[in-house]
Amino acid sequence: MLQDIVLATITPFDKQNKIDFKSNEKLLEFWRNGGINTFFICGTCGEMMSLSIDERKSLIDFYTQSKKDNEHICVHIGGTSVQNIIELANYSESKNADSVCIVTPNYYKISQEELIEYFSNILKNISNKEVYLYNIPQCTGLDLLPESLAKLSNEFEQIAGIKYSFFDFNRIHKYLYVNPKKIRVLSGTDHMLVGLISSGVKGIISGIGCVYPDIFINLLNAFKKHKQEEVMILQEFAIEIAEIMEYGYIPIFKEALAYKGFCEPYCRNPYQPMSDIQKKSLIEKLNSWEKRLNEAIN
Repeated sequence: MLQDIVLATITPFDKQNKIDFKSNEKLLEFWRNGGINTFFICGTCGEMMSLSIDERKSLIDFYTQSKKDNEHICVHIGGTSVQNIIELANYSESKNADSVCIVTPNYYKISQEELIEYFSNILKNISNKEVYLYNIPQCTGLDLLPESLAKLSNEFEQIAGIKYSFFDFNRIHKYLYVNPKKIRVLSGTDHMLVGLISSGVKGIISGIGCVYPDIFINLLNAFKKHKQEEVMILQEFAIEIAEIMEYGYIPIFKEALAYKGFCEPYCRNPYQPMSDIQKKSLIEKLNSWEKRLNEAIN
């Protein structure tokens, strides 16, 4: 089951716009050393909409073949083609991925009834035992309402939870009351970890953790051990780094990781490279943040 700190992985590319698996190996080691053992692959941070189905399969291969006994691999299989989603679900299961996640469709404005039917059509045709639905309305233009989640969870046993990536505490609480013994609520707003976990959210799916995995691991551990002073310090730094990272701007993640030597900064269109001035400003902010964090906790 997804819980605690789940890393939303980036997809590193080389200069030829191919997936860079050598860099992916370095990143995976870095993330593991930072305390991460649960990986959410091919999601928003992974530039899912820019990947072909074969590329997504190659990432499934990489992570499932690299997986250690204590690790959990959740594959985001969502997209605009139901046929491709079902194919990726079956492929994930054949490669022993632990769970899959499906985002709401995008572009077309459909009703809640149509959205329920959309997910139903997929769920009837896959056999994955642990499935999470994914609601990110600011990107898709569609919003999966709690009532719709309730209907789906009552009909389909394999629905294990929902990833909600819009910061709305009222909505989060409504999701928490949808079949609470079964449905796990996870949030993509990683910088608000303490408030979210306190409210009953089971974990965060963190993009910022790609660059700084340890701050979220340390923050969660301090919270669980009731170290209030440490929690307050780390939470403040988590909010600040989210602001520096512009709350999940992928080119910033990649520039930061490139600066640390883990991968090249390349993103796929429509993202464009950062300017030299932007890079210089980013690195100055990151160095200042890291220095102040080390001084605060040591």
